[in-house]
Formats: sequence, C-alpha cells, structure tokens
Amino acid sequence: MQQKKKLIFLWFTLSLCLFLLSMSVLNIMLLFWSFFAGVGLTIYIFSPGYEVNNLFPVFSICNIGGGGATSSESTNKCICGKDNCERQKPEKELASLQPWMGIKVTEKVNAAIEEFIDILLERHASNWYKKLSDDEAFIMELKASIRHCFAVIYRRISNMDLPDFIVNGFVPISVNHISICLKARDEGYRSEDEIMSFYSSQLHYCLKSRRHELAYIRAMCDRILTFVSPDSLIESRIARVLIREVLASNVVLPGIDTIDNPDFVNNMLLLYFDDDPPAPAPGPPSPLVTLLERFSSREATSRSLLHVDLERILHTQDMLYQFMNFLKTRSAVHYLQFYLTVEDFHRRCLSQEQDDVQLKKLHCEAKDIFETYCHPDASSFIHFEPSIIQELQDIAEGPWQEVTRLRTSTPLYRAFDHVYNMLENVYCPLFYEDDTYYQMMCGDRVPTASKNPYPSASSLNKANKKKFSRKFRPSRTDTEDGLGKADMFLDTTSLESDEFDKASLLDDDAMICDDKFPNPNSSLSMWRLSIPSIKRKQTTDPSSSDIYLFCIEVVDLQRDGDGVEKWQVYRHHNEFYSLENKLTEFHGSLSPISLPPKKFFSKNLEYLDSRRPEFEKFLKGLITSSSLHKSELLYDFLMPQRAGAVSRFNSRSGMAKVKLGNFIRRVPNKLIKEKGRHIDAFLQSFVTSCEAGKPRSGKNGDNLKDSEVIMDQKLHNDMYSCDGDWLWSSEKNKDTNADDDPVFPPTPPKTALQGIFDCITLLCVRLFRIDRWLLQLLVILRILFRRTIEPFVSRHLKNKIEVYKQEHHLVRLIHLFRDVIFFDNDPPRTEALKLERKAEALRELKAFIPEQFAYLIGKDQHERSCQEFIDILQYPKLNKHLGYILLDALLFKLFPEVDEG
Repeated sequence: MQQKKKLIFLWFTLSLCLFLLSMSVLNIMLLFWSFFAGVGLTIYIFSPGYEVNNLFPVFSICNIGGGGATSSESTNKCICGKDNCERQKPEKELASLQPWMGIKVTEKVNAAIEEFIDILLERHASNWYKKLSDDEAFIMELKASIRHCFAVIYRRISNMDLPDFIVNGFVPISVNHISICLKARDEGYRSEDEIMSFYSSQLHYCLKSRRHELAYIRAMCDRILTFVSPDSLIESRIARVLIREVLASNVVLPGIDTIDNPDFVNNMLLLYFDDDPPAPAPGPPSPLVTLLERFSSREATSRSLLHVDLERILHTQDMLYQFMNFLKTRSAVHYLQFYLTVEDFHRRCLSQEQDDVQLKKLHCEAKDIFETYCHPDASSFIHFEPSIIQELQDIAEGPWQEVTRLRTSTPLYRAFDHVYNMLENVYCPLFYEDDTYYQMMCGDRVPTASKNPYPSASSLNKANKKKFSRKFRPSRTDTEDGLGKADMFLDTTSLESDEFDKASLLDDDAMICDDKFPNPNSSLSMWRLSIPSIKRKQTTDPSSSDIYLFCIEVVDLQRDGDGVEKWQVYRHHNEFYSLENKLTEFHGSLSPISLPPKKFFSKNLEYLDSRRPEFEKFLKGLITSSSLHKSELLYDFLMPQRAGAVSRFNSRSGMAKVKLGNFIRRVPNKLIKEKGRHIDAFLQSFVTSCEAGKPRSGKNGDNLKDSEVIMDQKLHNDMYSCDGDWLWSSEKNKDTNADDDPVFPPTPPKTALQGIFDCITLLCVRLFRIDRWLLQLLVILRILFRRTIEPFVSRHLKNKIEVYKQEHHLVRLIHLFRDVIFFDNDPPRTEALKLERKAEALRELKAFIPEQFAYLIGKDQHERSCQEFIDILQYPKLNKHLGYILLDALLFKLFPEVDEG
C-alpha cells in the first residue's frame, strides 16, 4: 500500500516537473503577478468611496443649458493693450444694457407672455394711473423695466443646467423633507403641527405667520430686482417698490398658495404617473421674434423737448465731443469710432472716378476696418451677424479689385445700420439721463453747498434786484441753415454770474457771514467766549419798556491770516432758554450743563447782571461738550444775525413771522447737521403737526376701508385663519416687531444626499423599510451602476424638457398660470372630489412601483408605505415649507451672487 502511495507521489512530482519545464519563465512571472494584481484590484474596488465608471459613455453628463443666451468669456484684449483698460467694454457687458438682444422666441409664446404682463399691469398699474394722466410714458417705462427683468431671468434659466438641478437639487431636497417627516411620525408625531414642532428651528421663516410670509417675499423680490433690473430702476426706489409689490402680493404669493394646496399636489402626481404621450403639435411653429419687442416699444411715447436726435449730435461739434466723452465712460467709444470711420469710407468709396491707386488705398482701408472691428480676435470687435462678417472677410482678404463690391453689396451698409441703431437706441437714452447732457443743455447745476454758505450784504442786494430777471433764451449763434450748432443750448449766464441770487437758497434766518468768519463745519471746541456786559436797547414803541441784551464776545483760536478772530453777538435773556430747549430736543439731557431757573416777572438790569456769570458758564460748558462740537444750533446762536431776520431762538417772535416753506425745507438739514441721538420726541411731534386731520366719513373713508378689505382678501389663507394674523387691518399686525425682519438670502439649503441613487436608497430605508440584505445589495449596486444610472436619468429628463419646450406646450403652461393668478373664479372643489383625487393618486403610486420590488418588501409593507407617502403630501403647511426651500434653492442656482459676502 505504501509502495502504491510512493508511486502516486512520484508520478505527481514528475508531472509537475514536466509542466514547469514546458512553461517559459515569462509565463511563470505572468501567472505570479496576475494573482497579486487580482487581489489588489479586488481590495481597491471594495474600498470606501470607489465607484465604477460609466458603463455607457453615450449617456455622459454634459452641459445642456438652453440656447439663445450664451455667456462665453471674451478673450479680446482691450483697445490700448492693457488688461485694465476701461475704454472698451467686453461684448458680454452690452447684454446688461439690452439683455433681450439675441433672444428669439416663437411668436405665439411671445404673445402669451405679453398678454400675461399686460393683464398684470392693467390690474395693478394702468387702472389707477389713467385717472392721473393720459401720458403713457410712465407705463412704457414700467414695460421697458419688466422686459429687461424678464430677459435677464430668461438668460439665466437658459444657461442653467435644469436636469442637473432636478437630479442634484430638487429631488434630494424633497426626499430629505419626506425623510424628516417619516422620522417624526416614527417617533410619535402624527399631526401637522406636531411634525412642524419636530422641525423646530429648521422650519422656514415664512411659516411663522401670513404676514411673515409676505414680508419674506418682499425681501426676496427686492433683492432679486437688484440683479435683474436696469440701472434706472435700481436708482428709482419708487418704481422698484411698485414692481416689488405687484410681484410679491399678486404673482409670487398666489403662486405659492396654489403649489402648496394638497389637491394641486395630487393632481401633479397624476400628471407625472400618466403614461399617455404628450399631445403632438397641431402645426408648424410660428416665426421667431425678439423677446417682447413690440411690448415695450418707445415709439408711442412723446419725445422730450430737451432730447436732441442722434443725427444732430453727430453733426454738431460740441455735442459730438460731449457724446464721445460719455461713451468713454460707458466703455463704448469704439462704436462711435466705427461709425465715423465707415461714414468717411462710404463717401469716398461711392466716388466713380477713381484710379487703381485710389482703389488699392480703399482696399487697404477696408481691410483695416475688418481687422479692427469685425475680426473675432480684434481688440474692438463688434458682434455683427455672421453673414456680415463673412462677406466683409471675403472682400478684405480677396484681391484689391473686390473693393468695388462694397458699392453694390450690403454687408458694410448693414454693419453701419447695426452700429447706428446701437448708438440711437442704447446709448442715446443713457446719454439723455447723464449729467453731462444736462450740463450741455442747461449749464452747470445750481451749487448745493459751498465754502461760503452766507453771502455778503452787497451780494444779496444786487441779487435781489435781478431775482426774476433771468430767462432761458436760445443762443444767437446761427449757421447757414438758420439753426446754430448750439441753438438747442439754453442761456446759462444767469447761473454762472457772480450776481446770481444765492439768497434764494438760504432761509430768512441766514447770518451775515463771509470768508472772514469761521466755516459752519469748524469745531466749536476751539472757540473761547465770555459775557463781559449787558447792552440796553431802546424800543421804537413808546408804550413798551426797553430791553436788555447780553453781549457775547467770541474768539476763534484757529483763525489765521486776514480772518476775523473776535466778534460780538447780542442775545436776549429768553433766547438762552430757547437754545437750551432745542438742544435738549435733539441731544437729550445736557446735565450737568444747565441754566438757572427762569424768572417770569419783570427782569431789571441788576437781576440780569447777577445772572451773567451763570449764563457765561452755561455757554462755556456747551462749547466744551464733545457731543456739541459740530452743533449747527450752537453755531447759529454764536454767530451775528442778519439784519431784519427772525431769530429762531426768540420764543416771543412766534411762528407767524416764519415762512412755512423755509421751515419745512430746513427741517431735514437740521436733522442731518445736529446728529442727535434722542430726537424721537421731536420727530413724533413734528410728524403729528404735519399729519392731516382724519377724513370725515364718506367716500374717502369708504375707499380706505375697501382697500383694507381687498388686502385682507389677498392675504387670507385657511391655514392661518386660526390666529387671525392674515388680517391686514388688525391691531396685532399694525404693531409689527421691527427686530423680526426677514433675512434674505437665508442659509442655502443643504443635504447629504448626492444624486438619484442616494435618494432611492434613503426612500427604501425610511419609507419602505427594506431588510438589511436588500440594503447591502443596493450598496453594491451603487458601487457598480451609480455613475451609469444618473447620467441616464439626466438624459431622460433632458429629453422630457425638450418635449415640453415645444411651442404649444409653453403657450398652454403660460395660459394655465395666467388663469390661476387672474381668473381663478371657479367654485372650490368639494371634499368628496378632493378625496377621490387623493385615492386616485394613491392607486397610481402603487402601480408606478415595480411589482418585483413590491414582492421583495411584501404586499402589506408596500400598501402602508404608499399610504404614508400620500398622507405626508396632504399637509399644506409642510408643502409650503418644502415649496419655499425649493424656491430658495432655485434662486441660489440662478443668482449665485446673492450668497456673496
């Protein structure tokens, strides 16, 4: 037996030796390293974070932003060769002036958008503006601003990768919301309010109350308008607030209310689960037109008498110079250079009597024009149509005889018209609104502040004689055609003359002060004063007794040269107490600085002389106080008074002698100059004095009541009916806490979920409560197929979006949104109909889940999970919370600059 074993062992050894001898050394090494390579690859594949690459590269993720609004970076150099040159603006900056350039939509879609905006303006702007004026300028400006905003938003949406936002933003945020609600239900929170309490601080700001919701939407619209509005709208607070209010309370708020309705959510689920293909287009699409081109046409508006047309600007030397300087500030001077160059080239090119030398010279000039303004790599490149550039390139790069084609062909004429239209429709309106144009037409502006705010007495007398003698008149410098090159200019000699009535800019209580006196902005801490004596002044009325004035000597320690270092001011006893009262109104308590108690009976010379040291101590304390160094009240008190002026410190003068217009005009200046910290009482008393009396009961009162009722109807929502917070006219809402202002932008919504596969896995765990082995299988499938499935889903979404971007679908969606916002007059659906739609959505959800998956988790679990999913979507407040989180995520995607800083 053992001998048999030895024979077997010997046979096995011999066979192995023969096998090894038959293999080469290379095969042995290959077998050895293949074993270790397989072991290493297995360890690497199953290491944390590793995923197999896309198995179907045809479904690779790519940028699928819409066309018509590209944002490619310009690689052109600046006109002077420097990177920071401001003379030429990159072409993408031109889109900020006319963002609708290059945006083409079908005619029916454009008409549907125009109809929606027209209804919006008719209901909330035109209906009351027509009662004020028949001038359409205001409405046209609103339309132009809305067109600008709409075009900017269209460009941003076109450049956004919408399928990527859905896969990595919309779906993960929604699934995370469902997961939190499921977790709350697992811990015993069943009702909507209980789940909201489980959310705690993560709950959106808008769910505090209806009024908080509207305040948040206002803050959101106000912030977004700064990114999409033209400069004129941003600078006009009134117009921006008007558009903000129209959008906030009449578009966004009703739209959110529609979306958070559980019945609407169920209807959306039914549309998603519907297997029927979309309806085909009834016919070919309508022609393409520029976005809202006829909607905001300015041709219907009346032209201002001060607006000079472009043709006149270009052929008037002074105007052309100012226009060129303005274009330099807008970094668009190359448009004007192209216009002037081509205009001169046209004149010489059309001449028929030219020899070969002149034609060669014209060809060289044509080549220079092409290389300077039409070549894509040129520093002053202008975006013409591709056909224009191609034809000009053929002529410029062809033989010199080809230059004669410019006489009969159209490319250079079309380029010339394009630039002319740019100058006329884009930059001329901006030039009309610029301060340079105002100064060119009307002269320098009236100075609002100067080193010497108080004119001398001689200047006042001369100015008063010619106060109304100056008139605007046309210049008499005429040219051959009877119109001077500056005949549209207005005579401004009256504004530039030294005799200009500067007194018209001052109040009646202005002081006699010239360059010799200290500037009002100088610090009073460098002044020294004393009250050496009391002066007796006789009155003109024999029946009244004489009055006594305190002589205040003031010394300015900062003055040098020819300036006045010392002067005297005479003040009445009562004026000291008036000064104390006014300073207290603006600055609060002056303690420990105070005047002695006021004496109401007759004040003789001996009594006033005994009070003189206390009054002097009071003034010295005021000028040494750090809070009163820049006080205009104290400055006016210590400066000489203009003859005949009414002192604002004399309480006996009363208000009858003070011009009400001057008083009201001076109040804002006082508030700015005094910079008091305790002016609440003054402001409250001033506002009370300016308020009109309450209207009598009648038509006006009824209108006010009707406006409150209309606002209450807009804000009403059943989910807030329990606390009455939606009532606009309620006393609770009139005392809103100012410290609870909405914060926009909020914290960007974040979730740990990445992509569709993670969302499916989380739903399987939270909603369907799958077994552990099935979860492990999903983890393995994630490693193998995640990078394959998600590009496939993105491509599928892209195809779906392209289908619904067809003309008839877009028009239908716009009309549907129009009906929801403006024509939602259908009677509310009954509870029975709502329950029927909910049950139908539940059936469709059960049918949507694959049968194999339902078999793995069990029929009962499948039923419970679908029912729980539908139940969570029946909470309107939680739907509103989800809607605002998704809206915030969309705004952060469209406007990433809102999160800067």
